[in-house]
Amino acid sequence: MDHAQRIEKLATALRAARDPALDPRNRSPWLSTLQRWQADRLSLSFADLAGDARFARATQFFLQDLYGEQDVAWRDRDVVRILPTMRRWLPAKLLEVVAGALELDLLTHQLDLATAAALEAAHRGPPRVDAQRYARAYRDSGTRE
Repeated sequence: MDHAQRIEKLATALRAARDPALDPRNRSPWLSTLQRWQADRLSLSFADLAGDARFARATQFFLQDLYGEQDVAWRDRDVVRILPTMRRWLPAKLLEVVAGALELDLLTHQLDLATAAALEAAHRGPPRVDAQRYARAYRDSGTRE
């Protein structure tokens, strides 16, 4: 399979993984609460980079466009839509990077779904995440590898 085929396959898998009709865990308030908590934690972790003019835009892009609780389905659709152009204009190495980024995004979303489900199973009441709950749910999600 070439890199463009891998990109198409991964983008399709991402759309399916994020589709609430195919996986109802996407509708769980625990998922959005977890993703918001993680984005806040990452914002704190990357505060020094966000404050550096050299890295501020990249940090903002990562925190707002690549990760968080916002809907990124448009991005998955657009990748498939522009794939023929990417295939013609981008070198194989760059297509490989795009495929790797999509694969990481898919793995991250799958881990988020599993962790949110573990949080929900362990805690009744309104969704709330803290470091202790997160650590336990992460371990209990069954995705150690």
